[in-house]
Amino acid sequence: MDTIEKKSQRFRSVAYPSYTITDSVELTRKVNQLFGNSSYNKREDIAQQLEMSVGNLVMKLSTANQYGLLEMKSKEGYKPTDLFTSVYRPLSDEEKKKSELECLYRPELYGKLLDHYKGKQLPAIGGLSILLYRSYKVSEEASSRAAKVFLDNLNELGFVDDDNRLKIDFINNGTDNEKDSTNVLPAIPAASKPLVKYSDNVSHITSYIPDGAPPIPIFLKGENRIAKLLLPADFTDEDIEYIKKVIDVYKRPK
Repeated sequence: MDTIEKKSQRFRSVAYPSYTITDSVELTRKVNQLFGNSSYNKREDIAQQLEMSVGNLVMKLSTANQYGLLEMKSKEGYKPTDLFTSVYRPLSDEEKKKSELECLYRPELYGKLLDHYKGKQLPAIGGLSILLYRSYKVSEEASSRAAKVFLDNLNELGFVDDDNRLKIDFINNGTDNEKDSTNVLPAIPAASKPLVKYSDNVSHITSYIPDGAPPIPIFLKGENRIAKLLLPADFTDEDIEYIKKVIDVYKRPK
């Protein structure tokens, strides 16, 4: 029995999306249409309204949650997020693309793959499935599906160029006016965190902002250049690392 249990644990697969972002947006659209986005809804109620079994719906809900399209609260259920709204009803094409890219970066596995293949030629499904199994702890049984969904996402959303290379620097291709009006991260509740003023030593902290205060200003080089950051009160170090990845996408190509 101990041997069987150890073997089962050894080959347990890491989390991976089982459906594409396009599929998940459509599912979330139906949830939004049926229930709105102001309250959580149990999966049993969603399944009943969609005329699906709970068993068939669970993985779809889980995948939409991995992309950040559905928010899940224990014992209360699911509801559509602001990120879903940005993808489904964007203010501009650029906002839609940025939001889709954020969806791609939400799953931890995808974040690693996107960083690994940025600007590089993408492999075929067979090659990627082997990489997922050997290097990313996706089970052998699930690796082919995980590889297919990842590559389908990139192709459906237009993140692959004519040479089959991953391209995720599209946000710098617009005009300066477009950048001024759209390169703004969505606002989230403020938190208690240091006010940082630019210097050669970026760790220099000048003061602290109490809970419930306005956004955290970050003073940049130059005259009257201030960035503002909003964080939820319960943010974690993991959240900060994720924010770094999102902001890294906004860098201008060299």
